[in-house]
Amino acid sequence: MINLKVQLGTVKHSAVSGYRDLAARINPAIGHIRLKDLRADHLNDLYAGLSQKGTRKEEARATAKIDLAAQLKAKNITYRADRGIYEDTPKTSTSGRFIALPEETMQLLRQYRAWQNEERLRLGEYYSYQGFVFSQDNGKLMRPDSVTAWLSKFSKRHGLPHVNPHAFRHTMASMLYFNSVDSVSISKRLGHSKISTTTDIYAHVIAAADQQNADILADIFLKKA
Repeated sequence: MINLKVQLGTVKHSAVSGYRDLAARINPAIGHIRLKDLRADHLNDLYAGLSQKGTRKEEARATAKIDLAAQLKAKNITYRADRGIYEDTPKTSTSGRFIALPEETMQLLRQYRAWQNEERLRLGEYYSYQGFVFSQDNGKLMRPDSVTAWLSKFSKRHGLPHVNPHAFRHTMASMLYFNSVDSVSISKRLGHSKISTTTDIYAHVIAAADQQNADILADIFLKKA
């Protein structure tokens, strides 16, 4: 894959050197393992080895991406009274996608995974590992409404208005627009197949963000200090 990117000229020389250096570290540890057979303990051993050898931040991020590619699959978790909790195909073809996460978030996910592995060992046969990042305490699928129920209780406990999980998605998009991120990037992050879907949904946010930009320009050119 690296050689193909070099031939196509789609990657910088510095990036190629980094990829090859990283591959030289990864291949001896997990290169012989098929993705479907890759487990969290394999990756933990890899991380331990990299930390002992000294890993640059860029390498750690690349390793984290490999980790996510191996473990995360786009699935729609559904509940029906006659079937219980089960996996279904994603809502759209763009549901299965990769998005960048801040290093701080990745670090939290690593800490959570380490705790999850400790729980697997502690609980033994009670824990049914099914490869999910977030699960019930026994490792099995969560009901889709679990997060909604928790947020509802949290809001009541702290005197907050009702918040549902989907609101975080809208908040993210709004924050990006108010920080002048373009619609193409936001649409891709949201998983919309058409940019027009994003601009239609967030038309009011775009207008408000544009007014903010106009006010900034006025402060720069028209208003005296």
